[in-house]
Amino acid sequence: MNRVYIQSKKIYGQQPVREKDPVHFRSLILIIFTSGLIVLGILSYIWRGVEIMSMGYKMRAVYQQRELLQDQRQKLILEKASLRSMKRIEDLASSDLNLVRPDPDQMIIMPRHRSATKAEEND
Repeated sequence: MNRVYIQSKKIYGQQPVREKDPVHFRSLILIIFTSGLIVLGILSYIWRGVEIMSMGYKMRAVYQQRELLQDQRQKLILEKASLRSMKRIEDLASSDLNLVRPDPDQMIIMPRHRSATKAEEND
């Protein structure tokens, strides 16, 4: 609180001198500082919760995308297998290209090379 000192002898035309109370000013600064620390702590706690929720949403989106990509991969594997099917290739050769199966006496069977067999095993 502001303290007002009154002089015993009145001097006309002079106002009383008001001084700031240093104890009151220090306690006000201490209260503001303490309140600021409390507010800062609450805000950091809330921010942490918001970040955790945000990471949860991001993780859910990543897992959904992962499942979608796994489904696409499975479909592509099945499509690859169906496209590599010998029955399909024979049907395309006979219908689209008008090729016919050779007679057994026209066939020449070539021996496989090792590098070719390893390449087929990797596919």
